[in-house]
Parts: sequence; C-alpha cells; structure tokens
Amino acid sequence: MGSSLATRPRPQVRGLRGGAAVGLLRAVAAAAATYFLLGELLPYDIRLAARRVGVAARWQVQEVALIVALSCLFLLLGTTPKAGAHGKGPPWLVVDAPKALAVANILPLAASTMTPLFARVSDNCPLSERACGLLSLELDSLGLVSARAARLDLGLVLLASSRSSRSWLLATTGGRVGFAEAVEGHRAAGWWCVVQSALHSVAYLLFYLVEGGGWRAVWRYCFPVPLASKTNGVNTLGLVNFFGVVAFGIALALALAAIERIRRRHFEIFQMLHLPLAALFVLGCALHDLPILLFACPGLADWFFGWRYDEGAAERRLPARARVLEGTSWVEVTVTIASDATGGGWDAAADATPSAAPMGRWVRLRFPGLLGRESHPFSVASMTRTELSVLVSARGGDWTKKLAALADQVEAADVCGPYSFGAEEWALAGRCLEREEETSLLLIAGGTGISGWLEGEMALACHRLVWCVQTVADYQALAPRLPSHARVFITRGASAGGGKIGPPRQAPEPRQGGGGGVGGGEGMVLSSRSSNFPSVSLAAAIVGLAVQEGFWWGWVIPRLPAASRHHWTTYILVHRCLPICLIIITMASTTLLGSRLAAALRRRVHRRQRRWQYEKVGNGECEALGGDASIAELGGETVSTRGRRSWLKQPDVRFGRPDLCEMVQKMVAEVRGHDATAGGVRKRLVVSACGPMVMVEAAEKAVEAVRDAPDFERMRVRLEFFGLDSRW
Repeated sequence: MGSSLATRPRPQVRGLRGGAAVGLLRAVAAAAATYFLLGELLPYDIRLAARRVGVAARWQVQEVALIVALSCLFLLLGTTPKAGAHGKGPPWLVVDAPKALAVANILPLAASTMTPLFARVSDNCPLSERACGLLSLELDSLGLVSARAARLDLGLVLLASSRSSRSWLLATTGGRVGFAEAVEGHRAAGWWCVVQSALHSVAYLLFYLVEGGGWRAVWRYCFPVPLASKTNGVNTLGLVNFFGVVAFGIALALALAAIERIRRRHFEIFQMLHLPLAALFVLGCALHDLPILLFACPGLADWFFGWRYDEGAAERRLPARARVLEGTSWVEVTVTIASDATGGGWDAAADATPSAAPMGRWVRLRFPGLLGRESHPFSVASMTRTELSVLVSARGGDWTKKLAALADQVEAADVCGPYSFGAEEWALAGRCLEREEETSLLLIAGGTGISGWLEGEMALACHRLVWCVQTVADYQALAPRLPSHARVFITRGASAGGGKIGPPRQAPEPRQGGGGGVGGGEGMVLSSRSSNFPSVSLAAAIVGLAVQEGFWWGWVIPRLPAASRHHWTTYILVHRCLPICLIIITMASTTLLGSRLAAALRRRVHRRQRRWQYEKVGNGECEALGGDASIAELGGETVSTRGRRSWLKQPDVRFGRPDLCEMVQKMVAEVRGHDATAGGVRKRLVVSACGPMVMVEAAEKAVEAVRDAPDFERMRVRLEFFGLDSRW
C-alpha cells in the first residue's frame, strides 16, 4: 500500500442478485448449449428429420444466433457474483476438460456409425446414378460428423489460446481458469481437432474411392482438375476439397511438432512453427468450408485482442541480471522494469489490474544472444515499481541448465507479460473475511513452485503455507522471504543440506509499493470484474459473425453474377478470399476502435477516482484513519507491516515428507472449529498446490480421501482443490 491516500473501493458488477434469476439464467444457457450441440453433432438423418418439421430450419442462421447468445450467457454467468466466485462457481467448472472432450468427440462418432444401419440417408449419396451401399453411407456419415466435431474443437482451441487479463476464459469461469490452467485443455482440444480432421479426410478419401470408381475419382473430387463435362465452369468441389487436403497436411505438421518428445527436444522449432502453422491451418479450413469461421470468430477475436491490445502483450527488451542461489540449483532472474528515477514501471502495466490468482502473475522470458529464440513462462516471485524477479530450476531441462551456466552473462531479457493466473477471489488479499462465505487456504508448494507465493501470499490473512524442498540449502536460500506461519519439509535430511539449520541469512526489507500491484498504489486488492469483462473482443466476435451471415450470405451472395464462378481466379478471390478478408478486417477494426474507446473510458474513470481521493483528503475525511485510509478501510495491515511481524519467529522446519491427508483433515477440523465465531458465514477450504506433478496429484488424492471420509458430511465445510504443475 504505497499511497497514503484513501482509495475508493472498486465497484463490482451487480449482475443478477436473485438466486432464482441466476438459476433461470443457468437453465437457459444449459438448454441453448444442449440444443446447439445436438444440432451440430446429431447424425445427418436425424437432423434432416428435424429440419422437415421445422425444428432445425435455416440451421446456419440459428448457428449464428446460438453462438452469440451462448457467448453472452456464459460471459454474464461468469461475471455474476452469485453465479461466479461468491457462489459455487459456473457449473461447467466441475468437468474435467480432457475427459469431457473425449466424451463429446466419441459419442457423435459412435452415433454416426450406427444410424446408417437403420436409415439409408446420407448427405452426399449418391454421387452416381446408382444408390450408395452401406459402406459408403457409413463413410459419408462419419466424414460429416467428424467435420462438425473438428470445427467445434477448433473453436475451443482458439478460446484457450488467449493470455489476456480480459480473456473469455477468465470471464466465463469467474476468474478461475486462465491461459496457464487451460494449457491441458488446449492440448486436448487440439489433438481432438487433428483426430477429427484426419477421420474426415480419410473417410471421404475412401468414400470417393468406393463411390467414384477408383483413384481417378479421388483425383477428380480432391484436386482442382478440369472436368470434361463442364465446358463453362470450375471444378468447385475439387477446388474446395483441395484446400481441405492442404489444411490436413498442415494439421499433420502441427501434430508432429506437438508430440511431447519432439516438442521437448526441439522446443525452439516448435515455438517458431506453432503459431504460423496454426494460422495457415485456420486459413485452409476457412477456404475449404467458410462456415468454419462461425466457430473461429469468438476465439480469433479473443486472441487478437490479447495479442495486440492487452497490457503486457508486447515483448519488451529490458535490463536483467541473474544469479545462482548459493547451495541450490535455482537461478534468480531480476528484470528492471523501470529506473528509480522514473519509478513508474512500463506504461502498459500501469493500468493492469492485480491478478486474481494464488500465484499472482507470470511472465514469458527470452534471453537474446545467450539462449537463442526460445522463451519460457515463469511465475513472478516478486514485483515492485522498478523490478520483478522469477525463480528458475536448473533441473527443468537443457534450456534451464544453460541459463544456470550462463547466469553471470545475462544482461538483458525479452519480457512478455505480466499475465494473470486463473483462480478465484480467495486468491486475493485482505478480503477473505468480508465475503458471503469464509474462505481458508492451504497452500502446498514444491521447490520453485513457491515462487509465485513468496510475495502475494504474505498479504493473505487466512491461510497456511506448506513448502517441500530437497535440501537445507534450498530452504535457506529463500528463508528470508518466508512468513512465520510457513511449514517447511526438507525431504533429503540434514546431511544433504550441510548440517544444522540456521536462522535466515537476512530478513528482507519491506517492499515499497505493495506486494502484487505493478503500480504499487493499489497493492493487493480485489480486481474489478467489470474492468476485466471482455467487452471489446465480444463486440468484435459479434461483428464478425454478423458480417459473415448477414452481410455476406444474406446480401452479397444473392447479388454476385454467375460469371464469378466461371473462372478459377474469380472464384477463389470472390467466393473464398473476399469473405475471409471482410470478416478479418471488420473484426480487427472493431477491436481497434473498441480498445481505444475502452482506454479513454478507463483514463476518465481513473481521473475521477484521483479527483475524489484528493477531495476527500482536502476535506479532512482521512485524518481519523491515521493517514492511511486504504489500509483502515480494508480492515487489515499492509504487506510490509505483516512482513515485519512475521520475522518475530522462524518458520516451522521439519525433516521428512508431509502427510498431506492428515494436513487436510486437520485444516478441515480447524476451519470447522470456528463455527462459534462465524456469525452464520459459510465455511470453505481451498487446497491449492503448485510443484512437481507427482506432488500435485498427491495433494489432489489427499483432498479426495478427506471428501470420501464418512464423517466429512458432518463437517459442513466446502472443500475445493486447485492444482498446477510448476513446469507447465
């Protein structure tokens, strides 16, 4: 809390206050999502029957309306307090992303292979005058459903690609899921997109072989060769299928580079190729089937805003230094984000809102000239107005080993960020006891997994911290930064660390400017949901959808002359490239205009807040608060004050491995034991783990074991788990 001025509490989005209204909104969203998925993934004959009775009539128009409606509903639910962080959270958070994707992709395929046994109807049969056989019906049905599933997967892949603090992921999940947490879902959706694309391609390749009479048919239907029967036209089917063949080849290249063993061994090549290949794949898919852009528009708008206009998105080359912490394999990298003379940090970060995450923020670092073009993400261990630091384990791979060996030569770093981790409002400081339910935290860290909690967790008043390290030297390297209530477990005994555990080498000086805020004036306070609402990217997505369906298909296509289909060049340019360019240009223009309007609005609100602060100080309203109204209003202490108090005693240091199940049980009992003073506030315990995946999985199993205990229901404590591999 670097400023002594009183700060006006950030406004929350009022949203829907009534539980019945939130329930109704959820029911509408669930019904719309179910209808949308059924309309997309049901076999062709069932959709055809529904179309005949008028249920799925003009389905492409319904697709656009449903995508817009679902986007707005999910964003509204995620930013509504009773549906988001103040309640049980949005209902879609309870699902495991990889398993849900597996079910959503396998069930339609199974249904598509069964229906041809009962209904002899298919989308592309017959190609010739004779009726299609059962094999052709199966292949056509499988190819159609796999294509529809692939474009849904593509939309999810793009939505999970944004690192923005105003991403749709953060908004729709109430701040719980950001880019880091969505990496696993991004990979799963990407692999399913490749699998479905491969099924689609192979199914129609075999279909053309069977129905067309051999490889001549494949050549005719999959490549833009002239047709003898067409004297005044273009082989449009062969042309659009050729774009699909090219897109499939690009998808295979993407999949090959993303194989874990290849990706880890040649990560720099993977980073260089992944984004260009992904862009070419989306372009090839759009040239093959333009309606694919309906599903890509939300993700493209979200990604483009985060890449081009969000705070911290631009890569900056800044002064940096690195050192290996004594007795450890850890490297501390310190980046200078502003000189002491300016003291303001980079301009883009000045408007950044504090992170809604237990581990605060993360940055992506690249060291030019030393370690090539390869870059990696790291949790921010500490941040002031002039510097930020990260901890890197040299055991993470070849890149980190080289960094440790060349630490003395580090002079500059290319920095992207800081970006927000995902979590819930329990991750923020000083407000745990002011919510509708009292939240307690059990933070479990392993090795450098603690780096994101070194600064931010000291601002929390209602938690416990457990840190597991291998040696005494590991503990002593970061001991000056640990709070007194931390419990440390050294897993390799005293001999591994060099003997008796001594006191911390030097107690840290309290940092000026707060623990987590970049600017320092606000410190660690609750981030505003309204400020993080992705209004700009939502508007861009809606504009892109409207241009494609309303303008292009509804107005332009009926007015195009028939001659535009009679030549290769005019067909490709007018019917394929022109609509794609129109959609991209209008979305980019909307994003540019919207971001400038939003920035102007934020500056205006900021000026009003500052004016209100000075007026309040001038009227003497802050004198009774001892010159620090922001601290008094929050009902807590500053990070630096608690930091001084925390060094009255040392952390509890033990040898051996922690019994995580016992720790969770004791924490549940302790949380339950405060009922006498709870005053009707609901109890909630969040167990958050960051470290090696083995430790994260062990913590999750401990939480599940406590939940399954016979007496847990009597505790009346809501127990949640949040885990992240520190090497993501």
